[in-house]
Amino acid sequence: MTDGRLLEAVRSMPRAEFVPADEVASAYRDTPVPLPHGQVTTQPSLIAMMVSALGLTGDEQVLEVGTGCDWQTALLARMTAYVVVERGAAEFNSAHARRHTHNVGTGTGPHPENPARPNAPGPPPEAG
Repeated sequence: MTDGRLLEAVRSMPRAEFVPADEVASAYRDTPVPLPHGQVTTQPSLIAMMVSALGLTGDEQVLEVGTGCDWQTALLARMTAYVVVERGAAEFNSAHARRHTHNVGTGTGPHPENPARPNAPGPPPEAG
C-alpha cells in the first residue's frame, strides 16, 4: 500500500472503537473480528486493498453497502467528499463513523451540500 492519504486514514482511525468491547484485543490484528448478529468485519489489509483500488482523489461521493462495523465507512469518509451508508447498516452502527467524520449520511433526505440535489452518489466501493 503506497497511498499516503489511505495510510494516514488507517493510522488515525482507531479500529478498536468500531468493534464490540469483548473484541478490542483483536482490533489491530489483520483478521476478521466477530460482530453482533452473526456478522464479521473484513480484515484491515483487505479493506485497504479495496479502498486503494478505487484511486480516490477526495472529490468522490460513494455509497457504502453492508457497512459491518463502519471502520471502512470512516476511512472512506476521510478520503472522499461524502459517503452515503445503506439505510439498514446506518441504523445498525453509523454512530461510530459519525464520531470520527462529518460527511456520512443515510441517503434519506437532501444532499448536505445542495438541498436541491438527491442524496444518491455513485456505485459502492465493492462494486469495482
